[in-house]
Amino acid sequence: MNPWTGVKIFSESEGGLYDIHPKLVPNKVGDHGMMLHHFIDVLQGKAKPIIKPEHGVNMIKILSAIYESAKTGREVRLG
Repeated sequence: MNPWTGVKIFSESEGGLYDIHPKLVPNKVGDHGMMLHHFIDVLQGKAKPIIKPEHGVNMIKILSAIYESAKTGREVRLG
């Protein structure tokens, strides 16, 4: 299901009120499929990686800090 179905944007411009109903073209392969296509392109040397290993390392540090903070009830600083 498209999460944008039924989305309305209400706006005002120069004294006029506008209701905008976006119509988005559905992605046939989905986000996961797009990432798989990109991964294959990287393996074939056709593209550079979007996500680098250091991004994953930083995400793990952030998630670990969130869990530690929840466990201790204290702020956890990342260095």
